[in-house]
Amino acid sequence: DQVAAMLPVLRVLLALRSVPAVFYCHFPDLLLASHGTLARRLYRAPMDCLEEVSTGCASAVLVNSEFTASVFNRTFGGLRRAGVRPRVLYPAVDLEVHAPPTSSAKKAEVERHLPEGVLGGDDAARGGGSSGGGGGVD
Repeated sequence: DQVAAMLPVLRVLLALRSVPAVFYCHFPDLLLASHGTLARRLYRAPMDCLEEVSTGCASAVLVNSEFTASVFNRTFGGLRRAGVRPRVLYPAVDLEVHAPPTSSAKKAEVERHLPEGVLGGDDAARGGGSSGGGGGVD
C-alpha cells in the first residue's frame, strides 16, 4: 500500500542529478482498499489523498494497459485536471518462454497441458490440423 508515497522525496533527490522519477501504476491502491465503515473511511481519507498527491510528483506516470489508464483518470480527478496523463507501457513478454511452438515435439508438449478436446477434435489433437475451423495448433 502507498507505493507512490516516496515519490516526493525521490523527485527532490533525483532532481539534484537531473534524473526523472517515473512511476509505473498497476492499479490505484485506493480502489483496492476497504472503505466500508466510518472508521475505515476516516483512516483511508488521508491515505487516499497522499496517494494522489505523491503519484502526481512523478515526472511521468506509466500504466500497464488502456483499461488502467482509464481507471487512473477516473480515480485521480485532481491529477487529470492538473494535466497528468498516464502513458501505457505494456508489460514485456519473454519470447523464449512464450514463443509459439515450432516443432511437432513442442506442439505435443503444449497439447499435453491443454484440457481434452480444447483443440476441436481428434484430428487437431494429433497435430493434423482441424476440420471446420476448430482452432488446431498448426
